[in-house]
Amino acid sequence: MRILFYRKLRMIQYRLYQKRIARISNKMVVPPTIDPPTIDPNIYTPNENMLSLNWTNSARNIKFKRFILECELCRIDGTWEKNKIKYNPRKNYQNINGKLQWTFDKSIIFFVMNMKKNTERWESISSQLENLKKKYNITYIRVEGVDGNTMENDPSAQEVLKPRENLLGSTFEYGDEKWIYDGTVAKSFPNLYLNGHHGTKGLTISNMKCFDLIKTQYTDYNWYCILEDDSQLTDNKMDKIIEIANTSTTDMVLIDERGWGGTCAVMYNQRVIYSVSENMHPLSEFSIHNTQRYNRGANLWDWKLWVYLDVFRISCDMFQVVPSGKFKSEIDV
Repeated sequence: MRILFYRKLRMIQYRLYQKRIARISNKMVVPPTIDPPTIDPNIYTPNENMLSLNWTNSARNIKFKRFILECELCRIDGTWEKNKIKYNPRKNYQNINGKLQWTFDKSIIFFVMNMKKNTERWESISSQLENLKKKYNITYIRVEGVDGNTMENDPSAQEVLKPRENLLGSTFEYGDEKWIYDGTVAKSFPNLYLNGHHGTKGLTISNMKCFDLIKTQYTDYNWYCILEDDSQLTDNKMDKIIEIANTSTTDMVLIDERGWGGTCAVMYNQRVIYSVSENMHPLSEFSIHNTQRYNRGANLWDWKLWVYLDVFRISCDMFQVVPSGKFKSEIDV
């Protein structure tokens, strides 16, 4: 009898516990996932301490139902400051020309390497990115790629490969070839053929141009995705990329569909930009000694990137997301 009594008591306690959980769940405020907030049409006068020389005395509220989520201030030129709203930790809204849209601004930016001669490639990927921009409000930048066959006459290549006085007169080599570094673009690639590997040389300089842009003009993003111009992006692919940007805690993420060995799409976290741009530079100490010291092959961009990850202990994830190969490769090995 006593055992039966305690069994019934535990059952009653369990049912009461379930009812309590249900009551708590019903009271929880679930962040909206479909309906966006609206802009309150009423204009308010903010507190004086909110104003400065850049602002008028007008403000307006962003509301979801009856809740005020954020306040916008009006600039002197009549535009409203686009504040980011984070009432749902997994979703952001932003005021885009008076309309609240899903946005991942300041979370990730895309750089597309594209040579001037490859107009068909640019037409293909830019149309994809424009469609994605309408839905996700992404930011993408075209970076003019460098043709390794004509890089000696390319001012941007000369800027990336400025002569390094401390290396002048040094002997570089690859295979049976040896040459003296004299500060010229052509002789700035140790561990690659002096008169070959033009494709990977152009790819290397193009990546360096992206990093230079990031460090000088786009410093406040969390993630930087560098794309080759034969990458193929769709809504599903972008959803996955955004999920990675919101959840990954690593320094880099390889998102080429081919997995290891593919670099058509690589995501770099802000904290690794200076390290990767310094050490992956053709004239870095790592690049000069890579082949001899680590015995992992030539300084091809992707091969050297894998060695860099190991040597400098860079945390990295891999998700096989972005396909490529629509156009013939221009990398010569």
